[in-house]
Amino acid sequence: MSKQRGNMANTNYAQWKVLHYMWDSVEDFKERWNGIAGVHTIAFPEGETSIDIYVNEFVAAQGHSTQTVFFSGAVSNRNGKKGPFFSGLGICFNSKLPLIAIADPTLDDDVEIGLGWYLGGPK
Repeated sequence: MSKQRGNMANTNYAQWKVLHYMWDSVEDFKERWNGIAGVHTIAFPEGETSIDIYVNEFVAAQGHSTQTVFFSGAVSNRNGKKGPFFSGLGICFNSKLPLIAIADPTLDDDVEIGLGWYLGGPK
């Protein structure tokens, strides 16, 4: 079992209605992932915040010459919503495009902010 991510009280993986996988490290993910769709939480060394990645079912499909990657955008009107927050799911699902969406891990640490990628942090 991998390490816990930042603030688990501010996360809700069930909202995505896909399987949730936890990986012990980037190396663990790279070696064993094998194109599995779902939400993937990848742990980093002790004291560093984990990161969540959403992979849709079209990633494993053959025939795509490109890979769509989205980094989460600003989340407005959070009003109690819990992360992780992913962008690009609708457009990629409707177009049947492969998607890897990366959530902003800083949003789980502070429910008041809507975008934190550019703030940086201690780690």
